[in-house]
Amino acid sequence: MERNFGRALANSLLIAVVTVAITLFIGSMIAFALARIRFPGREIVFVLILATILIPFETIMVSVFLTVQRLGLFDTYPALFLPWVTDAFIIFLLRQHFRDIPDELQDAAIVDGCSLFRVYWNVMLPNIRPALVSAAFVKFVFSWDAFLWPLIVTRDPDLTVVQLAISRLFTDQNVLWELIFAGAFIGTVPLIVLFLLLQRYYVEGVVTSGFN
Repeated sequence: MERNFGRALANSLLIAVVTVAITLFIGSMIAFALARIRFPGREIVFVLILATILIPFETIMVSVFLTVQRLGLFDTYPALFLPWVTDAFIIFLLRQHFRDIPDELQDAAIVDGCSLFRVYWNVMLPNIRPALVSAAFVKFVFSWDAFLWPLIVTRDPDLTVVQLAISRLFTDQNVLWELIFAGAFIGTVPLIVLFLLLQRYYVEGVVTSGFN
């Protein structure tokens, strides 16, 4: 059996990067709206979003799978990341940081002629960089470790991710421990490297996450 572990690593990296990028973009815009724009029902919307954290994925897995299948996305790259591009925890985390930014900064930008989108993009986002890094790291780890969802929405060996590639080393005939340990080690290296590179921002983002 061919074991294209390099392809699995590349797939996991691609899916994790795309998932993180889209999640941060969507999540930060929602968080900005919930934190900095006053509109009726804002707190209710936030509570409803937050309540989705309490719903286990297993309870909605079948409906998400059927949705992906009916959209014709089964066994494709989008099927691996689209269901995860919105994240209530990320929205919560970023909203707390947006709320900590003084109103005067936003008011000064608006007086200077900035549109609401430019306030969000040019003024607010740079001020929550540690929170964005923390959110990106959490989402990257979640995407990198994904196993169940890739297992049920992919059949093509070219779409295999790291965790699936390792699990397929367990066969009926034998267990290839040396390859399993090697694969687990290689699969851990990107997370360690990423954490070492971003640990200063990650710790800062968690410490100042607004939970006080």
